Amino acid sequence: MKAILVRVGVDQAYGHWNAPAEPNYGRFLYVPIPESRSQHSECKSSYKQLLPSLEQFAEEYYLDLFSDLGFPKGIKNRATHLDPDFENLTYGDDGDKRGSQIRSMSRGDLVVFYAGLRPLCSAQSQLVYALIGLFKIDEIVMAKDVPREEWDENAHTRRDPCDSSDIVVRALPGHSGRLARCLAIGEFRDRAYRVRHEILDAWGGLSVKDGFIQRSARPPFFLNPDKFYGWFQRQNVPLIQENNPESESRVVLVHLRQPNRADPDEKRSDPFWEFGSFGCTGCHGRNLMNPSNAEALEGMRLAFAQGGYLGFRLVLLTPPVRVFSHQNHCEARWECTQKMPFRYDHAPLLIDNKGDSQFRSLKSFICSTNRSTWMAKFSSKFRSRRTPLPAAVGRTIIKTYSDYLKAACDGDFARTYSEALPYPPRTIDKHRKNSYQHFLDVATGQQGCPKCRRTRCAKVTRCYRAPK
Repeated sequence: MKAILVRVGVDQAYGHWNAPAEPNYGRFLYVPIPESRSQHSECKSSYKQLLPSLEQFAEEYYLDLFSDLGFPKGIKNRATHLDPDFENLTYGDDGDKRGSQIRSMSRGDLVVFYAGLRPLCSAQSQLVYALIGLFKIDEIVMAKDVPREEWDENAHTRRDPCDSSDIVVRALPGHSGRLARCLAIGEFRDRAYRVRHEILDAWGGLSVKDGFIQRSARPPFFLNPDKFYGWFQRQNVPLIQENNPESESRVVLVHLRQPNRADPDEKRSDPFWEFGSFGCTGCHGRNLMNPSNAEALEGMRLAFAQGGYLGFRLVLLTPPVRVFSHQNHCEARWECTQKMPFRYDHAPLLIDNKGDSQFRSLKSFICSTNRSTWMAKFSSKFRSRRTPLPAAVGRTIIKTYSDYLKAACDGDFARTYSEALPYPPRTIDKHRKNSYQHFLDVATGQQGCPKCRRTRCAKVTRCYRAPK
């Protein structure tokens, strides 16, 4: 077996931009470089076709594609060199130049794709160098021999005319495609981006000095392809036959109860908004945050509904979450693009007992629930629900919340976690970072509950007193 590592995607040299990624969850967009040649009129590809995916991705993190992510308006109307084409499982190259190494490869060999991606977090200045796709070769053909009805399957056959030396790699379905999530492999060291040492060791090395991947005329080969492929398969990342899968707008509503005024020890610490975390205390561990639901919860957006004297209000809608299973419950984490939730009294209204709501499709969804009041209907519907909202309701939640967020001012957001509650708990958690770390230690079995000393204490939220 042979395996080669090929850099693809828009970057500062080709397009003057880097596609976005959320490295903690591995979500990313595949954006090709601009096309420098003319294309056949019947099979043109352009950035305009990508704009809906780009804008939707930005909106999921409450960012603007142009002002926040810096998408260059100058290339909006340009054609794209869509290569590789993950939908058609093809990759083209110049068989006499850079592609000459690939031209000598055979069926079953690997072409591995990576890209330099821009992290969504503005505080992170370095690029995320990550694997984004893998092809197991089925066959390699000359682009000039591809019949007209198949020209639209690759960027090199879309060209009018294609070069006589161009080749097209066709990949094996089921063993090839775009990664469902990117795998970060790089770091900046010795004045260049390079593959991290531990990953180089796991791969068995590359045919370049010290894992250099910033840019080169000759893509590097894997020195031990079988060892690399074994590593790749252990990452357990699905390969999908799409360039950019559309979001399903999957939203699950999280029913947050009010503070218990009768309990002097209750702090209502979770969710830990400041750290983008929910569930590490074991709350909802018997339903939504049960480990059996972890796989289904992965990639969903959590809509936190806080009940109170003004009805149920949507204090926060997260970006897509990543889920971590602990001993007897799981934890959802998300990128903190919105640092704190809305204040309870300033948050958009889901439903009150008069039936008022800023989310009409949600009201229709709960109206048939057999309870006497609107808030009781809401509680009955969502108190122990695990499944996402219907797609139409989810889209309404996302659109309404996004519009509300854009119109909000600084005073609408909570300064402390207790301001997202309808009234403060009897005891305020003043050591949030310590509290979060403690609950993580207990959840992962590294530390027992300080009161009963058990590592799987179901009452840890009541036993726990935050260390100072």
